[in-house]
Amino acid sequence: MRSQSIVSAWIVRNRYEKEGLNKQLAGRRIRVYELARELGLSNKETLDMCSALGIGVKSHSSSIEEAQADRVRRKAELEGLNREFHPE
Repeated sequence: MRSQSIVSAWIVRNRYEKEGLNKQLAGRRIRVYELARELGLSNKETLDMCSALGIGVKSHSSSIEEAQADRVRRKAELEGLNREFHPE
């Protein structure tokens, strides 16, 4: 009986830990204009890259998930588009 309660407690704890991790990962969002500033790109260039990657954004103030932002960062790096200064 005791081992059954230990297993039940472990399952419940594990489920709550997974839910908490999912909420942490899902909660991270970044605006397109913030990503553009980080990469040294114009808002238009960043929007075009998002569209090319199939990320649905409408404007520079749209928010994207952190995982999507990582895809844009990798694409910018591979294409050599990262700049030190943001174009005006």
